[in-house]
Parts: sequence; structure tokens; C-alpha cells
Amino acid sequence: MICGKAAWFTAHRFLMSIAAILTTLGFLFILVFLQGTWVPNGTTRPYAHSITGVIVIGLAFFQPFIALFRCEPNSRYRSIFNYIHAFVGFSAFILSVATLYLATYFHVFADTKGRFVMIAWIAWVALIFLIFECSEYFIRKKNRESGYTNINTSNTTIADLIENSATPKLTSFTVDNHEETSVQRKSKNVLLAIHILVAATLSVILTTLIL
Repeated sequence: MICGKAAWFTAHRFLMSIAAILTTLGFLFILVFLQGTWVPNGTTRPYAHSITGVIVIGLAFFQPFIALFRCEPNSRYRSIFNYIHAFVGFSAFILSVATLYLATYFHVFADTKGRFVMIAWIAWVALIFLIFECSEYFIRKKNRESGYTNINTSNTTIADLIENSATPKLTSFTVDNHEETSVQRKSKNVLLAIHILVAATLSVILTTLIL
């Protein structure tokens, strides 16, 4: 717990705020570098890059302000907030990937190596996302089969329960189930660590190609 909130939530809030700030600063740096000029209208990749980039910047800028309207987990409006918050976040992420990919066609890349690195990064993100989703699905399925109360039938999510230091009640409990849950949690942490390492490595390679 950090400041009365779950550690993951505090880290999420901090990192997303930093991401919004850096995204906005990046846009300002580009404007300064180009002396306020904009790419000509047309169907060129630079123009498409500029449009998707502006949309990403807008979404990233407003996302923290949307988070200010976050209601309590047991609120009747919490599901609405969750959908809006998730939609804006995923939209910004998907469009940012497209924006970065379009940037690999710029003259700063001497060859197609940067494009291949970007493709590898996209493929890795898609793979790790699929792995996490499948893992979460099987964990929930196993918990239901093991007698855990199905908390997913309401608007309250697992994250909401953790955030408020609540623990889902069990209709039945065995030591084996507890051990499996612990192993699953450790596996997810290992996957997260691997993802951070791979993503950071590919980001460094891409940055090196630009410089």
C-alpha cells in the first residue's frame, strides 16, 4: 500500500501521468524544431503521421483529467468510467503505434532496419497482451471451478477489490488452490519483467538507429 492505495495503482497513476507529460513535451519539441510549420496536406505518410500524432497527444493530455472523475468502485457509474477510461487509453495506444510506424518512413532512418524493429516491437506487444489475456481467462476459469465466488458478475473488478484492500470471499478453499494462485501471480510478474526488458531493448535499438 502506498498513500492508502494499492502499489500497482499508485505506479499506474504515476507512470501514466509521466507518459502524458512526455508526450506533450515531445509535441512541443517538434513544433520548436520545425519552427511551427506543419506538413502539407495530402495523402503522404508524414501528413498521416501528423494527424494520428495530434489525436494521440489530445487523448494522452485529457486522459489524466478523465481519471479525476473516477468514482468509487461500488458506484453505479463506475462501469461507465471504466469503459471510457479504457477506450481512451487503448485508442491512444493503438494510434501511437500507428504513428510510430509511420515515422519509420522518415529520412532520419537511413534504411529499413528501424521499420523491422518497430514491426518486432508491435508483434511482441501483441503477443504479450494475448498471453496476459489468456492467463487471466484461465485463472478466472480455474477459480470458478475451484469454488471462488464469481465477483465478475457485478461492476466490481478485481482491481477495485485490491485497491480498497478487499478480499473476495471463498465458498471453498484449499491449500492447493492458494499455492496455484501464488504461482500464477509470480508467473505474471515474470512475464511483466520480461516484457519490460524486451520493450526497453527494442526501444533502445530504435533510438540508436535514429541517432
